[in-house]
Amino acid sequence: MPANNFLDCDLHSSSPEYAKRFSGVAGTWLLKIQNQLIDQFLSKHSFQNGIDVGGGHAQVIPVLLKYSSQITLLASSREACGAAEQLIQESKIKVATSNLLDFSSEYNNYDLVSCFRIISHCDDWKKLISELCQASSDLVLIDYPTLRSSNILYFISFFLKRRIEGNTREFISFWDSEIKQEFRKHGFQRIYREAQFVMPMGLHRAMKNPKISGLIEKTCSLLGLRNLFGSPIVAGFSRKSN
Repeated sequence: MPANNFLDCDLHSSSPEYAKRFSGVAGTWLLKIQNQLIDQFLSKHSFQNGIDVGGGHAQVIPVLLKYSSQITLLASSREACGAAEQLIQESKIKVATSNLLDFSSEYNNYDLVSCFRIISHCDDWKKLISELCQASSDLVLIDYPTLRSSNILYFISFFLKRRIEGNTREFISFWDSEIKQEFRKHGFQRIYREAQFVMPMGLHRAMKNPKISGLIEKTCSLLGLRNLFGSPIVAGFSRKSN
């Protein structure tokens, strides 16, 4: 499936237009669920320093700052730091810019490397995973849409999402085995996997009712449907030697 140019998606994900997708009560609730799963992972794995790749949307950084004050945002350009600009000005995080498919060696040896809202919009996603692994001395944490979900009906769900959301971009969905295999090539094994939602996020946004959304998702989780068909996935990987 076609994806956007990587540098464009890095810039777009930090834009005011993108932020609108997570505004209001529904958007706030969607981010809350994502960050709860990130927090669940981080609470079990200590790290001294971390780097958030392409995280100019500033959705993950607040959770990372709960566990370490040494957080770097790596963006393709300063313009791609839009939503994180306030955190930078307050000196809560450092900022660095680089070709995100060819990191400089100075951005290696981080205990934790995170990358959210990016891989599904990157044509050369295998190269991106390679760079994430190279930068990490221990842990990598990412999200991705899975084909074991409503995303398997991509062409139908995409046009539905665009009708509801208005600004949906095309994206790549993955089989879990594809992601695991690529990390395995670089000496990493998956140690964490949690799905976020059974219902498409676009429908939750359209309902604008976190109480109903929460009830639906909780019921689906109790029935085992979230584990089987939920998406996007929050996945954590660790070097096999650990």
